[in-house]
Amino acid sequence: MINEMVLKASRLAQKYRAEAEHDGLTEVFNRRYLDRLLPREIEKSHKYKKLLVVILLDLDHFGEVNRTYGFPTGDRALKTAAQILKNNVRSVDWVTRYGGEEFCIVMADTDLNTACQIAERIRQALSQEIVTAYNSQQFYMTASFGVVELIEKDVPVALLQRASDKVREAKKNGRNQIRF
Repeated sequence: MINEMVLKASRLAQKYRAEAEHDGLTEVFNRRYLDRLLPREIEKSHKYKKLLVVILLDLDHFGEVNRTYGFPTGDRALKTAAQILKNNVRSVDWVTRYGGEEFCIVMADTDLNTACQIAERIRQALSQEIVTAYNSQQFYMTASFGVVELIEKDVPVALLQRASDKVREAKKNGRNQIRF
């Protein structure tokens, strides 16, 4: 009986941990997970002289999706985007929901060129995916990407800020593109 209770408690703890680390809508890791583990990943990369890349992306004109088709369709679009991201990265890479319609991908042991190729693959997959609204209308999504490689002086906020600057640059220059 005690073993059964311990097993049940362990499963419950595991369930709560997964819920605390994952975004409830998209089922990718959440911002809390990123904020907790990115400093460790950066420290490890610095210590062992390993490469680390961050891809930050923001879905273009997402507010328009919500205004035109409604929030449930916006949720459907976010789930679709998250699935595309997960399908186009390695199992060791982390996909996190950074904010409302922003996602962050952390890729260890990856160089900038490879990360840009992956970002381009994701950009194309997103722009080719048809999202069907609840009123049966269909639309496409695009995203603006910032790709940055860890440098010697980077701390989490500096790395993410550089990626965010690249996303803003992509948006300013027409959206649906990658800046690095």
